[in-house]
Amino acid sequence: MVQWPWLREAGYGSHPHSRRYPIDMELTNDPTLVRVWRTQIDEARADEYERFARERSLPMFQSQDGFVGVFFVRDGGECAVITLWDSAAAAERLESSAVYRQTVSAITEAGFLVGTSSLETMGLHGMWIGDVKPEL
Repeated sequence: MVQWPWLREAGYGSHPHSRRYPIDMELTNDPTLVRVWRTQIDEARADEYERFARERSLPMFQSQDGFVGVFFVRDGGECAVITLWDSAAAAERLESSAVYRQTVSAITEAGFLVGTSSLETMGLHGMWIGDVKPEL
């Protein structure tokens, strides 16, 4: 379910095919936060990482109050998980969530992460989404 009223007004609903494209919005009323976690994976185990993202990380994020959306992106062994939150407080609560901590432990123990990971957060002040196909 879309929690931001301006997204509902732009035609975004609970079903991916209900969206109208494109949208171009300036965010003025709703506090929003983008959280970017970057890491590297063993490329030979990329399928395992992507399955983990789909089967463990996505449901974990979806269970969090204030979670709005996520992008899982990868270029070879370089990966990022970009999450959208309805407030800075919601993103901060993630860190203390038991299910989040379990997910972090599980991904660490899985052994497909290599190198170091980093985390950054920043405020979202606007967005534009073009003709994105729902099946992607």
